[in-house]
Amino acid sequence: MKSFISKDPKLRKKIQLLNAGIRQIEARLDIFSLFKKLDELDKLKRLLLEDHQLALFEGLPPPILSLPEDEANKKNRASVLLTRDPKFVLGKRNVDLIIKHYGYLKQKGENRDHVDNKLLSAYMKDDDNL
Repeated sequence: MKSFISKDPKLRKKIQLLNAGIRQIEARLDIFSLFKKLDELDKLKRLLLEDHQLALFEGLPPPILSLPEDEANKKNRASVLLTRDPKFVLGKRNVDLIIKHYGYLKQKGENRDHVDNKLLSAYMKDDDNL
């Protein structure tokens, strides 16, 4: 079969074009570069967040893309999404860890930084509800 392809210049040119197209597609959809970027994001999270912050961050449900809303509807919708998103399921162990780390960050009181406060507010609109 190879000898047939190598003897036919038109077929050889088509194969070269096909291979060039495949290489261009692979370059644009390089899955390895996507995995590398995700790994870099994980490294940044570990570098920038403390253990308690990282545990709470990992427990947050994934964001849902939607049309812009006013602030009141946005806050109400966020609290509903935290509890009703069917795709987001936490195991008992993860819930216990989140509660533990939430309590730790809440106990820091005035020693909390802005990251602590943002993570705490992401879980509860009113910290006294937990």
